[in-house]
Amino acid sequence: MNPANIPFLVAVTGPTSSGKSSLALWLAEMLGGELICCDSMQVYRGLDIGTAKPTPAERIRIAHHLLDIVNIDEIFSAGDFVRETERIIKELQSRNKVPILVGGTGLYLRSLLFGLSQIPEISPETKIQVNELKSGGGTRACWQRLKELDPSGAEKLHPNDSSRI
Repeated sequence: MNPANIPFLVAVTGPTSSGKSSLALWLAEMLGGELICCDSMQVYRGLDIGTAKPTPAERIRIAHHLLDIVNIDEIFSAGDFVRETERIIKELQSRNKVPILVGGTGLYLRSLLFGLSQIPEISPETKIQVNELKSGGGTRACWQRLKELDPSGAEKLHPNDSSRI
């Protein structure tokens, strides 16, 4: 989403236990806003311990979006966050409510404001091949294969960086 297309958006971000939630609640009351959770763990139903989800009283006080929306066994990606947040922002704007993002998942905020890299869909066959390679030789084997296919790309990554490899 292009930030210029958002008439007014507030983002309250920062590290854990820095007071984001209380500030966001106060801002929502002062500005006539609703909160959009920008937290990669608070989207999951049942994942309540260690996620500092808003209390039931806080949820009644101010509307919260993207909270407890997927099951723990489902994937909710940065792309999903962007799609849902763009939809919510439009809906809030149609009701003259200020969208207030609150949370500490920087990837979500960056993805919303600056977009995600466009990558092609990964075929099921490719996923199987990669999983077999990883099962047989671990992350280092995957990195070695990457080095064969894309030496300059592999050199930018640590051999143990499984998420990027």
